[in-house]
Amino acid sequence: MRKSLLASLIAASLSVPSFSILADSDIDSVNVEVLTQQSTEIIPSASGVEWSGDILYAISDDSPWLFRLNSDLSLIDKLTLKDYPMDADGRIPKAEKPDYEALAIDAIDGVEHAIILGSGSKSPLRDFAYIVDLSDDTITEKVMTDLYAQLKLQAGIADEQDINIEAITATDDDILVFHRGNNTENVIFEFDKEDFYDFLLGEEELPEAEVMKFQLPSIDGVMSGFSGASYLAEEEALLITSSVEDTSDAYNDGQVLGSFVGYVDLDDLEDLDDLTPFMTLITINGETLTTKLESITPKQYNNEGDLEVVAASDNDNGISEFFDLAIQVSFTDEDEDEDERDDEDERDDEDERDDEDERDDEDERDDDDDEVVPSVEPTLVPTVTPTAAPTLEPTAAPTVEPTAAPTVEPTAAPTVEPTATPTVEPTLEPTAAPTLAPTAAPTLEPTAAPTVEPTATPTVEPTLEPTAAPTLEPTATPTVEPTLEPTATPTAEPKS
Repeated sequence: MRKSLLASLIAASLSVPSFSILADSDIDSVNVEVLTQQSTEIIPSASGVEWSGDILYAISDDSPWLFRLNSDLSLIDKLTLKDYPMDADGRIPKAEKPDYEALAIDAIDGVEHAIILGSGSKSPLRDFAYIVDLSDDTITEKVMTDLYAQLKLQAGIADEQDINIEAITATDDDILVFHRGNNTENVIFEFDKEDFYDFLLGEEELPEAEVMKFQLPSIDGVMSGFSGASYLAEEEALLITSSVEDTSDAYNDGQVLGSFVGYVDLDDLEDLDDLTPFMTLITINGETLTTKLESITPKQYNNEGDLEVVAASDNDNGISEFFDLAIQVSFTDEDEDEDERDDEDERDDEDERDDEDERDDEDERDDDDDEVVPSVEPTLVPTVTPTAAPTLEPTAAPTVEPTAAPTVEPTAAPTVEPTATPTVEPTLEPTAAPTLAPTAAPTLEPTAAPTVEPTATPTVEPTLEPTAAPTLEPTATPTVEPTLEPTATPTAEPKS
């Protein structure tokens, strides 16, 4: 992991414990590691920082400049926003300072601009905004008194309290302006981006704002207040800092008790009223770091996938501190669980379809068995005995009585496969086929009945194997069809 954001560092082991998100959010936990810490007098009382490319822009609440810095905090240049008297150490006296507290870098009409807001905590001295075209350093000043008065009224801020703007950030479509409560509710004002920029660049109509109020974490019973914010476009999330200063108003300084860092999904913001579960107290070796973080800005992702950010701190002594932080955010596995549930449902559906297909196949096989394999009863197969002609049942097989010609019913003639069951049948000459009259059966003389020798007629026992059942082919067995002649009854002569 990259360890050097700054030219020099304080060789202390700093760490921030991870915290678990308890609210209804996709965020599971956030771990923050403090990599480096540096003090500098180049920027007194740093109040806002913002990365743009390789340049770190910064403002101070008691100096008149917009600073451009390298990554090692060396000064590139500084642009005077407005001339103010300064004391010997290069700071504007508190009674006259414009109190620049909020900084954002965003594209307006395709050109990068820096948007800088005064806090408004001492009107009208601190009711100014500056829009800097970074392509040519053109500066536009806007008086914010009317807008700040409207925001104070909308938020229900008490008359004895001042509005106290501490941060601004631009999302894809909106502008978020953060009011720091002084042990009271903290407020985010949400503006339509186009309306807000039109106002800053000359429109007189005040832009409308949506008001969102939040509770923040406390130290020793003193609630922290918004101090910095930055938008993560790819993640659609907000980085937030809040600090605890033991004072009852926005003008006077108080004892610094500590600071928090938070990470919030933008989509969750409107549904929340308490950001405490999203914030973590910065500590060193388990002890609270008593610094007042004023601003935070993302820089890059390192090789480990951690988000590196820069946070600025103002301790009201003219010296600024900069922290290089690494933030690691883990999310719930809801998407993975949902995907796994979808896969399980799909597998279940496939199994059910397979079972249904198998049942259909079984039903089809049962239907095929019903159609292809007839039920063969032993009584339906003609039995030939040594002393008698085969007996053919009218509904199953022709019966041959020794004293009578076989009665053959056309609809009951069995069809026998020659290859399936060897059947011994009397040899009938085609010209000698008996012709049966519909009104009488032919009479056979006992002496003319065919003699069946015992040794010539084997008894054929049918083999009842379901898979070997004979296939009834109408063309496989010659069928004896009676010729019905209404006028004559021919006598069938048996053939010896």
